[in-house]
Amino acid sequence: MDYLRKREIQRRLELLTDKEWKDICDRCKKAINTRLYNKTEWGAHSIKELGAPAVDHYLNTSIEKIYSFQRDWKFEDRTITEELIRISNSLISHQLEAYKSRINGKYIEVDLNDDLRYKIFDDIEDDKHIDELINCIENLVKEDGDLEFYWEAIKDRMKSREIAVLMEKPINRIYKLNDKLIYQAKTKCLAN
Repeated sequence: MDYLRKREIQRRLELLTDKEWKDICDRCKKAINTRLYNKTEWGAHSIKELGAPAVDHYLNTSIEKIYSFQRDWKFEDRTITEELIRISNSLISHQLEAYKSRINGKYIEVDLNDDLRYKIFDDIEDDKHIDELINCIENLVKEDGDLEFYWEAIKDRMKSREIAVLMEKPINRIYKLNDKLIYQAKTKCLAN
């Protein structure tokens, strides 16, 4: 990130009032709470693992990443609230992945989630090919913000209704994202 971009981000952050920051933090906390519903007492998102309450940890870390320019706020496309929620979701996913790796060794999820089932991994017999498929999907979703957010959510085994609330989209849009992900995985990853 170049100096001018950093300066523009810093300028935009400085323009936010205390009242706006309070509103931003409240909305982010609500989104994080929705994502972590009943998942903070023990496990990956517990105080024992994070050293602080999960919501505070993820929100503070997200804000820190914006202010330290570790993450680029794409202010042309997203509000600061949307950017902080995206960063928090990414942190949550990485924390969960690291925790599961530490507990179970390498962790591979086969089912997408409870109510959107697709056994895209069933035809693949060895871990190497599953890893290749996951890497291919990870690269595909980077091109589409909604699809990337959806992919992160299904890796965390979120239900479609939870994803719809978090993304602030109707449930039928979530089903279409599922179809799009499956189509792209079949045509671009499994076609090889």
